[in-house]
Amino acid sequence: MTAQNQTLEALTLELTHRAERGEPEPPCAGDDRFTSESADERRAVVNLCSPCPIRSLCAAASRRVTWGVWAGVDKSTPSVTKTSTTQRKDTAA
Repeated sequence: MTAQNQTLEALTLELTHRAERGEPEPPCAGDDRFTSESADERRAVVNLCSPCPIRSLCAAASRRVTWGVWAGVDKSTPSVTKTSTTQRKDTAA
């Protein structure tokens, strides 16, 4: 098992244990803005990660992730976001 898989597994396990203990879900749970194609939507949720109790696990699990907001960081590749694509087309015209 790779180190990346181990950290993702640790994050998943922690989320499962938190649910079993009746602890609140992290702010990203069920919020599609964290993986939205809209850079504005992703930017709007970055600060929701600040108080998250599993932020360090999330950061470790996202080391090789290239899309979405993880541990308060937008990991999305700018060249594939709709906003950036639109801006490039406008600039080229």
